[in-house]
Amino acid sequence: MKFKTTIKIELGFRVFIVWLLMFLNTVFSQVNEIESKYTKYFKTAEEFAKKLGFKLDKSKIKIFIQKDSIGTGTVIRFKNKEVSIRVDKQLNKVVGYFNYKASHTHDKIVENNNPDKRIKLNLTKEEAVNIAKKFIKEMLDVNISHYSPKILFPRVVNTSSKGEWWITFYKTYKGFILKNCWFNLCISDPLKKVIGFARKVSRERISPLKIKISEEEAIKKAREVAIIYYNLCRKHGEFRELGKVFSVKKVIAIPSSILPTSKKGWKEIEKRGIRAYSKEKIPEPNKPRLVYIIIFERISRSLYEFNPYGIQIWIDAKTGEVVGGDEYP
Repeated sequence: MKFKTTIKIELGFRVFIVWLLMFLNTVFSQVNEIESKYTKYFKTAEEFAKKLGFKLDKSKIKIFIQKDSIGTGTVIRFKNKEVSIRVDKQLNKVVGYFNYKASHTHDKIVENNNPDKRIKLNLTKEEAVNIAKKFIKEMLDVNISHYSPKILFPRVVNTSSKGEWWITFYKTYKGFILKNCWFNLCISDPLKKVIGFARKVSRERISPLKIKISEEEAIKKAREVAIIYYNLCRKHGEFRELGKVFSVKKVIAIPSSILPTSKKGWKEIEKRGIRAYSKEKIPEPNKPRLVYIIIFERISRSLYEFNPYGIQIWIDAKTGEVVGGDEYP
C-alpha cells in the first residue's frame, strides 16, 4: 500500500510540474507576443527620447494602450520616472509627451523664487512661439507653415502653472482654422524649453466649404436654441440669463453634437443633460465642415460665478443645422 501510495504521489507531482511548465510557457509566450506588438511603437518612442537626451530602458518602462483625445484616437503610452511619451497606434508617430524631470525643476524654481506671487516672465511672446516652432520642426519633423499659432496664456496665477506659456498651433485650410487638427505645447519660462506637448490629427475628408447661411441667420438660430436651454436651467434652480453675443467664428470642425428641435428632445436633455444626449445625436456623415461657433455671454446671479462665457452653439454654414453645442466654450 505504501509503495502504491508513493507512486501515486510521484505521478501526481510530475503531472503538476508538467502543468506548471506548460502554464509558465503559455504566460511567457503571451508576454513575448505582447512585446512584439509594441516593438515598432517602442522604437518610435525610443528615437524621440534620444533626441531629448533620455534613454528608455525596456525593463523599467510601463506600457499602456488607451483611448485618447489626441492623435487619431488610440495611443500607446510609454512611461518611466522621467518622461511620458504617447505614440499614435495608427500613425506610429509621437503625439504626446511630458517631461516629469523638467516639470519638477520648473516647479522648484518657481516656488523658491515667489511662493505666493506672480513671477516675472523672461520670454517674450515671439520668443515663446519660436521655441515651440523649433521643437515641432526638430523633434517631430513637421512642417507647420499651414498652422496658425494662438497663445492661450501665459498662465502665471496659481502655483502649479506659474511661468508657463501654453501655445496652440491650429492647422488652417483655405483660410479657416481646423478645430480638430492642432499642436498644443507647454513651455517653461525659467527653463526656456518645451516640457510637454500634445497633437491632434484629423484624417477625415473635409466636406466642400459652402456658406449658404448668413452670420445673422446663424446667430438667430443659435439664440433660439440657447434660450430654450437657459429656460431649462432656470427651471432647475440655476439662475442664468442669456447675455449678448460674445464671439462668432467660422471654423472647420467635426460635429460634436446635435441639439434637439422638438419638445421631446429637450425633455431628454432635461433628464440626462446636454452632453449625455448629444453623444448619441451626432449627425452622419460625421465629416469636418464649415461651421459658425457662436458663444453667448452668461448673466448669473451667483456670487461664485467666475466664468464670463455661457453656452456655445455650432451652426452648419451650409445647412443652418445645429451641429454642436456645449455649456462652456
